[in-house]
Amino acid sequence: MEKEIQKILSSYARNFSKRLKQGLKTDGTNASGNTVNSVKHYTKGNAAYISYSGVAGIVSDGIRAGISQPEVRTIMDWMKRKGITPQANRSLRDSAYLITRAIKRKGTIKRRGYGGTGILERLANDRTLVNKLQSDLSEVIGEEIFVTTKINITTI
Repeated sequence: MEKEIQKILSSYARNFSKRLKQGLKTDGTNASGNTVNSVKHYTKGNAAYISYSGVAGIVSDGIRAGISQPEVRTIMDWMKRKGITPQANRSLRDSAYLITRAIKRKGTIKRRGYGGTGILERLANDRTLVNKLQSDLSEVIGEEIFVTTKINITTI
């Protein structure tokens, strides 16, 4: 029975990871692909784990105004990957500084009302995924079970 449970958990983790990668690619926040490529899944014992870079948490939750700001170097790299050029009479560093200052004042992502995409919460609460997991596990165990999902964001 333990191997069957691990197989079900592995399938769930694989599906969750796949949907997370798809969401990160299609939500308009994918610049370099590093965040998408950071998504990994594995099982250990009777638990499934999905890991990803801390940037996925920032994309999902956003950065609220007044809380923090990214480093200028990070924004410079992002601008290069996105093909964003500085305005006339500004250096890349000056433009990146202005962006970090705007993030500190307003938060991220403007087109989402200066909030995040919510991808992690949406997937964690996706009843299709959770119901299938509950159903598959209940079938193997032989009794009805309830599954809870928990999101822990850890920077790698």
